[in-house]
Amino acid sequence: MRPRTDEARVAPMIIVAAERMDELSFSRRSLLLLNQRLNMRIVYPEQWTVNRGNCYNLPMPITKSAIKKQRVDKKRTKQNLPLLGRVKTSIKEARIKTTPEKLKSAYSALDRAVKHHLVPKRRAARLKSRIAKKSKKN
Repeated sequence: MRPRTDEARVAPMIIVAAERMDELSFSRRSLLLLNQRLNMRIVYPEQWTVNRGNCYNLPMPITKSAIKKQRVDKKRTKQNLPLLGRVKTSIKEARIKTTPEKLKSAYSALDRAVKHHLVPKRRAARLKSRIAKKSKKN
């Protein structure tokens, strides 16, 4: 039985090789041979699509479970982004103008984010205490 290739170590090398294919005189065939022990497909530079900012959709999953995981992750990210945005804006508003309504909205947004495991409990507690401390000063 062959030892498994360390995915975290090899995947970036394959990505760099795919980016600089012409410079490094790699052929697509040699990249496929490099990649055969990973559970991912190579996506070549001309196939890359910009996802948010500088993120690229790089290696694609092959196995059914990996494909499903990617699909589920996209769905969860889509659901979680508005909630995280609400948390950030409510915290900013509470820091700028500390009124009881702003404090209440920041607390509820943080509690909701903790409930959905988007923000760790201790981070939420720390943010709440900092906002409360600031409100006492004002």
